[in-house]
Amino acid sequence: PNGKKIIFHTGWWHGNNTLLIRLIEDSATIIVLGNKFNRGIYHAKRLANIFQPYFYNYEDDKIEDIKEDILINEPTDSLIDKKLKFGTDQDSLVKPNK
Repeated sequence: PNGKKIIFHTGWWHGNNTLLIRLIEDSATIIVLGNKFNRGIYHAKRLANIFQPYFYNYEDDKIEDIKEDILINEPTDSLIDKKLKFGTDQDSLVKPNK
């Protein structure tokens, strides 16, 4: 959209969908796997703006806003019965020592 080269692919199979975005300039790849078929997964393209403003519509996005939109329902890890936080040490399935 702004002259930067992006390679992407989407897919669907039996209620699951995926999005793969390759950001050539940043040598980065974003892969999003969804286990519920809906269009929400395609908002993940906004994650590319973490690296640079790839999409004009989202140039003013802050990383916190992007995380909030991607994690509409904050996941719960049933093994440790805690809410997971995006991009923190709590993303692990290992129960912290307390």
